[in-house]
Amino acid sequence: MKQRIVGTYHIGDVSVQLVLREGNGGDFYFQPGDIPYPRIKIGADVDNWRNVVTTLIHEAEEYVIASLCCRMSPDDEFGRDAASYVFWLRHEQFSDVCARTGMLVAECLPDVATAWKKWDKERKKRKDSHA
Repeated sequence: MKQRIVGTYHIGDVSVQLVLREGNGGDFYFQPGDIPYPRIKIGADVDNWRNVVTTLIHEAEEYVIASLCCRMSPDDEFGRDAASYVFWLRHEQFSDVCARTGMLVAECLPDVATAWKKWDKERKKRKDSHA
């Protein structure tokens, strides 16, 4: 799978590595194994910038919510489908999630924009060469 590391940024009191990857959607890893800090991956094969930003915010907020132990999955859910997650947090915790996520977004957004524009240009070039 094609990937491009954008950089490492602060999200509250920890650092996360941000990566663009093939496809759409996103995911995060608390312990990816090859680095000693979390990683957030954003699917970059999308037609517009707002989808990249939406996925970035979604994954960053979900990472923080999970790290605060406010993301639950039903115990009897054998499939562990992500759609079954429930978020349970107080308003002050939600404010904390927003502050940590805002810190990440403010720091990384210019780099993500540059990386995605390059990715999108290459994607369109590949698409045109296959047509």
